[in-house]
Order: sequence, then C-alpha cells, then structure tokens
Amino acid sequence: MKILIATVIAVLFVYAAACAFLYFAQERLIFHPRKTPEKNRAQLREFAAEFTTPDGAVLRGWLLPGENPQAARGCKLLIYFGGSAEEASESLLAGKPAPNAARLYVNYRGYGESEGKPSAQAMREDALFLLDEAAKRMNLQPPQICIAGRSLGSHMAAYAAAKRPVGKLAMITPFDSVAAVGEKRYPIFPVRKMLRHHFNTLAFAEKISAPTLFVLAEEDRTVPRPRSETLINHWRAPRTIKEIPGSAHSRLNLPQYWQTLHEFFSAP
Repeated sequence: MKILIATVIAVLFVYAAACAFLYFAQERLIFHPRKTPEKNRAQLREFAAEFTTPDGAVLRGWLLPGENPQAARGCKLLIYFGGSAEEASESLLAGKPAPNAARLYVNYRGYGESEGKPSAQAMREDALFLLDEAAKRMNLQPPQICIAGRSLGSHMAAYAAAKRPVGKLAMITPFDSVAAVGEKRYPIFPVRKMLRHHFNTLAFAEKISAPTLFVLAEEDRTVPRPRSETLINHWRAPRTIKEIPGSAHSRLNLPQYWQTLHEFFSAP
C-alpha cells in the first residue's frame, strides 16, 4: 500500500510539474520571434514603414507599391499577417499574392525590429490599428483593402475583417482556436484552463462578410484538418476552399499556392 501511495504521489507531482511548465512556458510554445536578416533590411530599406501604436510600441515593417496600381481591380492594398515563426521581410520577398496591389507586411511585437512583447490581445489590437493607419496613409476605404493571414496570422486577419468591411480575406492554414489545437497536442492536460493567450478565431466566423479564400495544406501536421474544417463550417461569408497538393504547414511556397492567391486577389 505504501508503495502504491508513493507511486501515486510521484505521478501527481510529475503531472503538476508538467502543468506548471506548460502554463509558464506557453509564450515560448506559441510565439517564435525572429530578427530581420540584415540582407533583407538592406534590400527593403527604401520601403521601410513604422507605426506607433496607441500604447507607444513602434511596429516596423515595409510598404511596397504595386507593380501596376491602375490595373489593381480586386485590391488596392494587401495586408499580410504571418505565422508564429514568420519574419515579415522573408514572407514579403517570397512572393506576390496580388502583384498589382500595394503590400504592407509588418512584424508583430517582439518580431523583426518591432518593439514590445507579443500577446493575443496586443496582436489583435495592432492588426486593426495597422489596417486603419494604412487606410489613412494611402487614402483608401476598407473595401479597397484585402487581408491575408497564415496560421497564427489568420486569427489577426479574421479579427480585422470582423471589425472592418474589407474587400477580400485569405485564411491560410487556419484553425478554429489555439485551445482546440492544444487539446489535440496535449490531451491529458486542461489546456483551456491553463491558456492565457486565447486565439479563438471561431468567435469571428459569423461576423465577417468579406469573400474568403481558405487555403489548406495537403499534409498539414501542425493544424489538424478538423480544426480548419470546424472554422470553415461556421463561416458565414462566401467562401472558396483550395487545398495545395504536396504542401505542408511550413512548405507552402509552391507555384499553385501563389497562383491560387493571385487569382483570388486579382479578380474583380
């Protein structure tokens, strides 16, 4: 009996320690900030843009003009929100989702050269702030602005689209909520009770009116397919679903991926 009690106590201690680790280390599990490579900073220097948030944090990124603004039919400006390990300049240089539209790529707090620390609330507020500030600087109305968000960035994209009547929205490898993804990854832990950063994209699903493109990776091992499908099934706005053959969550830089985005954002 003593051995059994000692074993139970040991197991409970290990479990409690694991819970404590997940609770206090969740920022490291969710956010993976990276600095801007010097070569990218030099290449994009003339397009550098800064935005000072209402609480004083300076967000840094790049605003590039479109190749042919007069031919931009679907979007005059595309704003992109990247994944948890993306650095904005690398995503910007990887390809052009809408070549004729201007492009705004800004690093999250703590990413690249942006100031501050990332958090769910701050990142949502920053997304809406960037949309409004970009509209002012370029003298655009929300329907002339399109948004793309990948993985974690799809949450910020959805939030901004739920708050403003943007023209179009692309949700790339999206999820319904971080809690649901975490429950799948850590099934023996009370993830929802432990989570401090609630990226619940499902809460915006019925508040968005913009035509939406859902881009799914055929071999996504990071966001389980049911997490994307749950979100899609609750979506109210007109939606198109495209799966990219041969792609994975971190391997989307394929010709069909860029063609899919180009066709969606370039259409009237």
